[in-house]
Parts: sequence; C-alpha cells; structure tokens
Amino acid sequence: MNNLLGPNHAFSPSFTEMTVLRHPATACVALLTGCLSGCNAAPTQSILGSFFPSWMICALAGIAGAVAVRLILSAIGIERVVPAPLLVHLATAVAIAFAVWLLWLN
Repeated sequence: MNNLLGPNHAFSPSFTEMTVLRHPATACVALLTGCLSGCNAAPTQSILGSFFPSWMICALAGIAGAVAVRLILSAIGIERVVPAPLLVHLATAVAIAFAVWLLWLN
C-alpha cells in the first residue's frame, strides 16, 4: 500500500476498520447509552405555580451567601488582604450552593 509515509511503512487501520464500527449493534448501544443517561427527571420546586430547577435556587442562594460574606469581610476590614478575591468569592458561592443542596435536598 502506497501512503503518504512511503510504500514500506506499516499499515495502520483506518477509522472505518476499527472494531466498534465492524459491529453496528455495538455502536448503536454505545451511542444510545450516552443519550439515555440524562433522561432522569431533574428535581424541581414549585414557586408561585411555576417550576424552577433546584440547582438554580441553590445557585442563587450561593450567590446571595457570597455577597453576604463579602459585605461582612468588608465591614471587618479583611477584604483588602484577601488574595485573589474573585476566586475566593467564587469558591464561597460554590461552597454555599453545595451546602444548601446537601442540607435542603439530602
């Protein structure tokens, strides 16, 4: 076989000759398994008759908690010496959101 690397180069199988594509049923099962993994119902909360995803409520609680922590740190005077405040406040928001998720939704 004469390819770009020369006539004596070892043959490597092309994409269509791989084992997964030799068996179409295996390829279909692998594809469907990936597609079906997100079919579980997401936890939702009814607020004034409208359903909101629980993760959104936890994220809003985390943001509100991070703002409260920032205001407390500013009032104490520690805000000036916090290294990388954006990362610290982001980590605080994520930690509070995860804590709300764990405490509220078990």
